[in-house]
Amino acid sequence: MQSLAARQQYFQETSHRFVHYWSNYVQTHQHEFNHLEREIENILAALGIVKSTDTSYPTLVLGIYDYFEFRGFLDLAQTQLQKLLKNNQVQNNTDRAAALLNLGRIAEKHSAFPEAEAYLQEGLQLARQLQNKEIITACLKFLGRSAWKQAKFNVAQGYLDEGLAMAIASQNKKSVSELHADLGAICFRKGLLQESREHFKTCLAIAQEISYEAQIAITLSNIGAISEKLGEYDIAEKYYQQGLEFARKRDHIEALASILGNLGIIYGRRGNYVEEEKCYREALIYARQLGLQDRISYLLTNMGIVVMEREAYDESEAYLQEALTIARQSGMSSNVCYIISTMGDLALTRQQYETAVSHFLNGLSLARQINEKERISVLLAGLGEAYLELGKLKLAEDAFSEGLQVSEDVGVTEAIARALFGLAQLSLLKGDIEAARKSGTRSLAIFETANVMKAAKNRHWLTQLPQA
Repeated sequence: MQSLAARQQYFQETSHRFVHYWSNYVQTHQHEFNHLEREIENILAALGIVKSTDTSYPTLVLGIYDYFEFRGFLDLAQTQLQKLLKNNQVQNNTDRAAALLNLGRIAEKHSAFPEAEAYLQEGLQLARQLQNKEIITACLKFLGRSAWKQAKFNVAQGYLDEGLAMAIASQNKKSVSELHADLGAICFRKGLLQESREHFKTCLAIAQEISYEAQIAITLSNIGAISEKLGEYDIAEKYYQQGLEFARKRDHIEALASILGNLGIIYGRRGNYVEEEKCYREALIYARQLGLQDRISYLLTNMGIVVMEREAYDESEAYLQEALTIARQSGMSSNVCYIISTMGDLALTRQQYETAVSHFLNGLSLARQINEKERISVLLAGLGEAYLELGKLKLAEDAFSEGLQVSEDVGVTEAIARALFGLAQLSLLKGDIEAARKSGTRSLAIFETANVMKAAKNRHWLTQLPQA
């Protein structure tokens, strides 16, 4: 009969072999998520029994990170990475730099930007000492992402340009693809929609070439979002549906949170508010599961819009207040602009015109500060509508005229239509029936596909015009 000591030794040796096997398996199949999915119970079992001092521990924790992120197991990943950093045997080496990078990635996803930047800067410094180009590139990428989400576009551009140059020199196609996506996001926020689309198409081509599945679905969503802003709604829906099919097959939670939110907007433009709300609610489940604060605040804002359409104004305000709290706590200036703009629209709908003016002016001040032209164009349109209702015609004309110029420069079609319709109403008040009809007809042509509710209002208004 074996002694207790012998049995303990046998168990320890067996456990070590078990952990070592699955550590090697994870390292071999690090980016083959289908292989990891099949064996996830064994991998989790290995994580459950491994000691932090085991030499296989860093390989196991770092090798499984990308899969954990893909599946939304961020809390589990964070716990293991923090445990790894506390291990005295993991000091000043590549494993420590990788752990810092991944903790930064998690914090960035949760919009904990100061925490993310602290991890990433420490990881970057260590990676530079090690001359590890892959980790340097990744730290630069996520520092850039953290910066652009806070509307620090120049800072972000610097990080991303350096990262892209290093990734190209290293022939790291995966990172080149990702960095083009982040550069595309900056251009999108700055209103450079065509330039943004080129970055995302480059990203998509590379991702497809190297079968980078996690990137493909999200990139399809982003290209669709650009098409939607440009008024190419059928093209946008095509990209969203392709991305949705891809994401559902692979259970890509982050992509589902993005694509469903964007697809809901298309349904809303067509007046299908039931499907719109259904998309937002499902997307919110995924966004909350991953703790994606920027996406959560965005989706809550969209929920505020869709319930506003069915005149549930108090419910709409509750969604918007929750969204605003999240966006402000996380420092997401772009989302704050979007929410304040929507609050202005809600005040307009409730005929609270002075309140609407206040919201639009506050949002406009912030949008000008971060130079987000798309949001500027929308805020100016709303401001013009509020001034028009208050009878402040000169202020309304100034807002509509500037809004039209900005929206045409950017190419945001619905904002163009709103400005044109406002100018049409002003022309009517001045007695210029022909100018009113011309601007009103131009705006209707856009609203027919951009917003069925506004199209109905515009169409009715045109029928009431006196005959020339």
